[in-house]
Amino acid sequence: MKTVVFVGPTVTAQEVRAVLPDADVRGPAACGDVLRVVHEGVHQGPAIIALVDGFFEHRLPVWHKELLWALSRGCPVYGASSMGALRAAELAAFGMVGVGQIFAWYRDGVLEDDDEVAVAHEDEATGYRVHSDALVNVRATLARLVEAGILDPEAAKVLTATLKATPYPQRNLRQALSQIALPAATRAQLAAWWQQNGLVDQKHADALLLFQQIADRPAPPPARPADHPTWAFSYTESFHQLVRSLDVSATESPTEPSPEDLLEELQLRGPVPFHACWQAALEQALSRALGVRRPEEAGAAEAVQEAVLAELPSVLRQHGLWEDLARRAADKSRLLQTETRPAVRMASAEVVAAHCSRLGLPIPENLEDYARALGFEDQQALIVSLARERWYLERTRST
Repeated sequence: MKTVVFVGPTVTAQEVRAVLPDADVRGPAACGDVLRVVHEGVHQGPAIIALVDGFFEHRLPVWHKELLWALSRGCPVYGASSMGALRAAELAAFGMVGVGQIFAWYRDGVLEDDDEVAVAHEDEATGYRVHSDALVNVRATLARLVEAGILDPEAAKVLTATLKATPYPQRNLRQALSQIALPAATRAQLAAWWQQNGLVDQKHADALLLFQQIADRPAPPPARPADHPTWAFSYTESFHQLVRSLDVSATESPTEPSPEDLLEELQLRGPVPFHACWQAALEQALSRALGVRRPEEAGAAEAVQEAVLAELPSVLRQHGLWEDLARRAADKSRLLQTETRPAVRMASAEVVAAHCSRLGLPIPENLEDYARALGFEDQQALIVSLARERWYLERTRST
């Protein structure tokens, strides 16, 4: 399994490859970068994703949603040090693996602000040269100085508070130490310690720990979405827009079904989800459809119907139903192409009874009213749809 590592100012590509020789090393992650990795995996297989550094100010940061998408598609996702530690603490409950001290601080609530890991740095051409000290490194350094007996805890607290109040691009611990009043003997101790140790780079240490953990990782078969029973990815409209903006449509697992096939799958879910989604799509469509053609004009009803169908995928994504219904509709359509008249060896009443039993609904007293409540033209159209569904279930051995 390929390993993709997002790093920048925290560690160099050479340091990554010293532990992970075959790693695909990329720059700090921005919005969409993890999504592209998952897209590449459509043809190359899932990748291990290691997030260390990420952009956050001048470019949109990596979305939680794309990390969840990677996890749902079977990609192990690790985080440490910087943006990786933040996201790992936020998504640990969903399977993202956090590594190192900084991750533990965020996970345990010792740290909360994202500026703790922020640094001012240059671009790739200069190797992401850093111009400020990360506050997490400041905290680690001051803790060592207290342990060594060079600084008292109160002085360390004052220095931490001072640098916390300083904008992150201007944070410099050595400069701050030079500006506080210290006895000559203490300052001499401090100078000797600093010459030998320098700033404690906790971010760097955590990143190396992450790479070693991946190197030592056993190679189980890739995880599948079904391996995560406690949560399900919700394919929302905002995520869909990100997918479209990046031109990585292959990351969307279901094949785009026809509007009619998608509608039929929704209808077969029963009156409650059908009415909720249809009403929402209708409301979204009316302003567009009726803005073009007034209700009293010929063909306006058909225009509204077409407009609602066009809005339906968006609404299904908002309700978290898109992926399941779209995959099912496309699969059923593919299978139905093999038989023009699916054979269902059940009477109409039995087909209806089986459908209601599957949904946990009572058998309707008036089938015509039930059919129209689900948007079918009449009772016969409902029976045909239920027959197709029964045939599909028999072919796929579904329950």
